[in-house]
Amino acid sequence: MDKYRKIDLSDWDLYRERSNSINYISKDGEKLLKCVPLNKEEKLDEYIEELNMYNKLNSLGMHTPAVYEIVDVGNSRHGIIYQFIKEKNSISRAVSYEPDKVEEYVSRYVTITKKMHSTTVPNNLLPRVEDRAIEVINKLGDKFLNNMQKSILLDFINSRERKDTLLHIDAHYGNVITTPNNDTYMIDTAMCAKGDPYYDIGFLYVFTLLSPEDATFGLFHVDQVKLKEMWQAYVKMYFNISTEEEIHNIEKKIKPYGLVAFINHALFLHTVEYQKYIVDHHFDYLFDLK
Repeated sequence: MDKYRKIDLSDWDLYRERSNSINYISKDGEKLLKCVPLNKEEKLDEYIEELNMYNKLNSLGMHTPAVYEIVDVGNSRHGIIYQFIKEKNSISRAVSYEPDKVEEYVSRYVTITKKMHSTTVPNNLLPRVEDRAIEVINKLGDKFLNNMQKSILLDFINSRERKDTLLHIDAHYGNVITTPNNDTYMIDTAMCAKGDPYYDIGFLYVFTLLSPEDATFGLFHVDQVKLKEMWQAYVKMYFNISTEEEIHNIEKKIKPYGLVAFINHALFLHTVEYQKYIVDHHFDYLFDLK
């Protein structure tokens, strides 16, 4: 017997249809329902993991849209209900609309990431970012790393101090949303872990500034010049620094952390295509080998 509350989709308004999901809005406009189309594979296990992660992050005080419950939507399908954030934009989308307000929007991004990085994760609530990276290297490393690169990465990971700070691991400008009331939320939190904040900061650098420009423009809606401006504003605010030399020193320190964080994504994407691109084009730069 299904333990989830049954709902009637006719009580909801269709909001958005995509190839792998259908979204509905409640009649009062306060909740968002996501489910899969009839011709797609059920995602109950993913919904359960998402609800469990929300409960963990909520216990730590992380500001994310609420995940209310998993429901039975009929035809052997399930859905998941979220808090619907009205008039929201991602940080990068907001900058694309108002490009002269980089500092205003980046400051919101800094505020929520620094709050996250001031949070300690107790015991075994979340995995360690280093453990995930080692798992990827052991399972998938032959697909995108040579033996020397594996050795350099493992030496770097194993020499890091193990920290218990809350991390997002996918904390780019598209995964922080904001509203006209200055409310700001973290979204897409499936990869949250614990470790050194340099992993999150390094990931932002690698993903936004070293990925192919066509890919970053499609995701962030701004070009590389604007992404560089956003990065410099972020580093200055986060570390309370001001000079080019200070920015360069931060970049030198966080670059290898960024690759380790980026490697974590292979466990969730089930592909190493993106990791291979970064390794092939930037490994030596990230580890100052040339």
